[in-house]
Amino acid sequence: MGALAPERPPEWLSLWVGTRRYSVEIPIATGNRRGSGHGLVTPRFVIPHSAAVLIIGIPVHNEATTIGVLLWRLRTVLADVSREYEVVVYDDASTDGTVDNLTPYMRVLPLTVLRGKTRVGAAGATEALIRHVARSTKYPKRDALLLMQGDFTDAPEFVPEFLRRFEGGADLIIGERRSIGDAPVAIKRLHTASRWLLRPFVGIRGVHDLTTGFVLARLTVLRDAIRAAGDRPLLTGDGWVAHAELLFAAAPEARRIETIAVRPNYGTRTRATRRAAWGDALALASWGWSKRGTRLAANVVARDEPERRRIADAEVLRAEDTDVHLTELPDSRRARRVEDDGRGARRGRDRDRRGKPREERGGERPVRADRPEREA
Repeated sequence: MGALAPERPPEWLSLWVGTRRYSVEIPIATGNRRGSGHGLVTPRFVIPHSAAVLIIGIPVHNEATTIGVLLWRLRTVLADVSREYEVVVYDDASTDGTVDNLTPYMRVLPLTVLRGKTRVGAAGATEALIRHVARSTKYPKRDALLLMQGDFTDAPEFVPEFLRRFEGGADLIIGERRSIGDAPVAIKRLHTASRWLLRPFVGIRGVHDLTTGFVLARLTVLRDAIRAAGDRPLLTGDGWVAHAELLFAAAPEARRIETIAVRPNYGTRTRATRRAAWGDALALASWGWSKRGTRLAANVVARDEPERRRIADAEVLRAEDTDVHLTELPDSRRARRVEDDGRGARRGRDRDRRGKPREERGGERPVRADRPEREA
C-alpha cells in the first residue's frame, strides 16, 4: 500500500482528559480509490504552555482505605479551579492494595503513580517524589509542588488557598496547624512538645509551625535546595523531623514565604497513628541540637491576616482589662486597635470605652451633682 497523503489540513479539536484540556491534532488520511479505506493515525497531543501549574505530591504507604477518598475529594475541590493540575503519588512498597485502588482514578484524573520496590520510609518517599517532580518539569519557575499526606490528614479544602497564594507571587507557602482538636493523644503531645523542643535551638522568623508537612514550594526553590545538598540526601530524618528538614532546606532559597492557618483532619483516617510521642520527641530534640544556632531571617511577608488581627485584638482587650467581647466590637474600633501595632496595651489605658482619649474630656473626671467635692 502506498503512502497516505492527507486530503486537507489537520483539524484541531479540544479534548478533555480528566480535568485537563488538551489540543489534539488529528490528520485525516485516506487511501487510494481502489479500496484501501481510511488509514488509522494515532492522535498527537499538544500540551499547552500553561499546563500543569500545580503538582500535588502524595507519598503513601498502606493507605488503601483513604487514598481513593482523598483523590475524589481533590477532584471535587479543584473542579472549579481554572489552573491546570496534576497528581503524583509515590507508593512506598504498600502491601494492602493501595496501588489497586489508584488504578480506577487514572482514568478520571491527571494521575501519575510511582512505585518503590522496597520501603524507604516517609523521608525517602518524600525525597524521591520531590526529585522526580523537580527533574521532570520543563518550567520550574512556573510550576509548584504541593505536598500532602495520603491519610486524609491534610484537608483538600485548603488547596485553593495555597494556589491563590502561589499565584500571588509566594515561593514557599507553609500550612501552620493552629488547632488539632480531634488528633490522637500522641499527636497532641508531640505537637505541643515540638515547639518547646525546637524553639531554643532553631527557628525561621515568622514561622511558628516547623514540623508541618502541608507545604507548597515553587520548583525552582526545590531545585536550588537539591543543588545545595549536593551528593547528600535532602531528607535524612523520619516523620516530623523530615518535615522540619524540608522547611530549613527550602526557606533559604525562597524570596517570599507565606503562611496560612490549616486545621488537620484526623476523623477520616481509619488506621492508628504511626507517631510515637516520646520517640519522635527525642528525635526532634536530637535534630534541633544538631542544628543549633540555625536562625533563618526569612522574608515572611503575609501571614494569615484574619488570625493575626484576632490575636492582636485579643491582646489589646486583655491589656485594657475590659469585659467587652471581641465579636461585640464595631469594625471601626477594631481597626483602630489593630493600627496600634503592638502599642495598644499602652495606649488602651489612656482611652475610655468609647475609644476617645481621656484628654478630650478635659483630663478630669466629672463630678456628680449629688456628691460634694472632696476637700483638700
